Amino acid sequence: MSIAIGIVASVLLLEVLGAWLTGSLALLADAGHMLSDLVGLIVALTATVVAGPPAPHPAPFWFYGAPVVGAGKKSRWLYWGGGGVSRPGQ
Repeated sequence: MSIAIGIVASVLLLEVLGAWLTGSLALLADAGHMLSDLVGLIVALTATVVAGPPAPHPAPFWFYGAPVVGAGKKSRWLYWGGGGVSRPGQ
């Protein structure tokens, strides 16, 4: 997953650079999509690392809830990010 994060981050930087050099709004919009993908990968990697080791006895509550919290953070990121792009009624 670390390799995927590196690839997505490098493509994101190249798209932002290409959008800046060419003035392409399409590349900039795709870079925003890549940013969302990058955040999702980082959240997934973090949840995997936290939930990866064997559970201590007794395991704290947050130990089992890490993947759920990660998914919640990603959904909020997508909700607020999408709301910034398209606002109904405006």
